[in-house]
Amino acid sequence: MQTAKALASFPRRVVFRVVHLAALPGAVARWRLRREILVWRVRASAAWGRAKVELDIAPDVRVGRRVRCTVAAGTTNVVRIGTGCTIGDDVRVGLRGGQLLLGDAVDLRHHCVLGVAGRLELVGRNLIQQGCTVHCDEAVTIGHYASIAEYVSIVDSSHRLDGPNEWWIDDIHTTPVDIGAYAWICAKATITRGVRMGERSVLGANSVATKDVPAGYLASGVPASVVRAVVPVDTEPAPGQAAPGQAAPGQAAGDLAGGDRSPDHMHDQGRPDGFNGRVRLPDRALGASPTR
Repeated sequence: MQTAKALASFPRRVVFRVVHLAALPGAVARWRLRREILVWRVRASAAWGRAKVELDIAPDVRVGRRVRCTVAAGTTNVVRIGTGCTIGDDVRVGLRGGQLLLGDAVDLRHHCVLGVAGRLELVGRNLIQQGCTVHCDEAVTIGHYASIAEYVSIVDSSHRLDGPNEWWIDDIHTTPVDIGAYAWICAKATITRGVRMGERSVLGANSVATKDVPAGYLASGVPASVVRAVVPVDTEPAPGQAAPGQAAPGQAAGDLAGGDRSPDHMHDQGRPDGFNGRVRLPDRALGASPTR
């Protein structure tokens, strides 16, 4: 029976493969044409505003439809896009005297908005889903294999109402944002200035991160606080802190991050990956004691 089904689907697979191979040269030609149009538009926008742009875009970059890049007048900018990158439809990039650095194989999905006045770097192999917004006034770094889900906002600046300028929008305070390797930012989350997402950390959907998230931990809520460990991370304990599964000096063995011994503060006992101990949160963790 299975053999008959495989034989029945064989002609369809052959036809699909033939059509795909026949259409591929046309698609490649369209990507190359859109890439050349994008380069021409960036250079024309820079020339019109007497700005400077250093462009280095790999020849195999896939550029979608209606991609726009504006250049602020009188600024000096750098754009580097590595090999194997994809820029989706209706992506908007605003260059305001910054550096846009995309490593290899970055997938920037449709309707994303990038405002670049500082150094915005996607190290490589990153997936940025549709509708994401990144405001970079100083520095935003997204590490290897870190992924950003739909409609996420990342901002490394904020406005001060008590600043010296008459209009508060002119009073900007910036602090770099760093998203570690393999981190996962879930849909509609917001990361504010100065936040560092540790390696393999997770920020839950609709959350607002205002403080650091330790490596290997899940944070969620508004404002986000640490919920639990999601993966074991081998790190050296800080002076005076206990290693995972051990009590801190002067702390009972059953205490966890502040002395709560309730079963609700136990983290995933008996997991198949061997992560069986209680975990003491580092000082940079968000909020108070973790809860499940």
